[in-house]
Order: sequence, then C-alpha cells, then structure tokens
Amino acid sequence: MINELSSLEIGDVITSKYNLVKQIGKGGMGNVVLAESKKLKNKWAIKVVKQSYEYAHYILKEAEILEKINHPNIPKIVDLLEDENNIYIIESYVEGTVLSDKISREGQIDID
Repeated sequence: MINELSSLEIGDVITSKYNLVKQIGKGGMGNVVLAESKKLKNKWAIKVVKQSYEYAHYILKEAEILEKINHPNIPKIVDLLEDENNIYIIESYVEGTVLSDKISREGQIDID
C-alpha cells in the first residue's frame, strides 16, 4: 500500500492510463508516485490525495495555480484526474536530487 490513506499499490493502474512504479515522496496532503504512461511509456510524477482528506480542496487549488505557471524550474501540470477515492495531479517528472537530501549532505545553500 502506498500509505495508510490510500488503497493504491505499486503496479496498480489509475484511470486506465498510468502504471504506478514507485513512491517518490510524501507530505502532509498525500503522496507522490512515479508513474509510467501505458501508451507512450513516458514518466510522470503523480500527486495522490484521498478524496476524504479534510483539506483535499487545497490540492485542486494548487493544481489550478500551478497550471497557469510556465517556468523551467517548476514541473508542468499536464492533467488533473479524480475518481471516487482519490484526486490525482499529473505533473512532468524531473529526475534529480531531492532538495532536503542535498541540504543534508552539503549544508545550507548560498543563493547568491
């Protein structure tokens, strides 16, 4: 199970389009999974939030705001899906280091 809030399992397919590959993050509102498009085999990051979560409406607002932003350092929202259990925000997947891991290894980052 991805977490105690979701009945999703790695290997599941959501909305007949995306195969869940592995969990890549989690936070206060839900989890992020790496998924692969069934048809094109490209990778996507999918935020998964349980519909019953008290603040699930914030994830919809986040998607609405991020969809309007076009910046090379911000993942692009490509789809927003819902089913009876979950909300899914499909974003471009950016490979790299998790910022918190980088800070743990190298210390404070100088922004100058």
